[in-house]
Amino acid sequence: VGRAALQAFVLPCILQALTDVEETVVCAAVNSLSRLSEVALHTRSTLLDIGSKIAPLLCHPNSWVRHSSINYFASLERHFTMAEVYCFFQPMLKPFLKHALLELSRDHLSRALHPPVSRRC
Repeated sequence: VGRAALQAFVLPCILQALTDVEETVVCAAVNSLSRLSEVALHTRSTLLDIGSKIAPLLCHPNSWVRHSSINYFASLERHFTMAEVYCFFQPMLKPFLKHALLELSRDHLSRALHPPVSRRC
């Protein structure tokens, strides 16, 4: 699958799965996006766009969805410098963070996140 086919056919299906009511489907979609980011088939602007769609899942009540979302952002660490993380990701992730974030490692992101949203809301 080339970049054009990925953008035109595969990516829209995976992005649609992010809003599925079944949490295992959402988790699988985020995991797929993480793997695709690791093989560098997306442009940096596409990675940012996908990140903006995944960011709200960082406070999801389901731990699998939350950890998959953290893994997506951690997979982007090699594509962006610290300055770019601060400029591009800090504003995107700010509503979900307790404090500023300078790197996208799993540990830093996990510690910086607000607690998950309760299912009772």
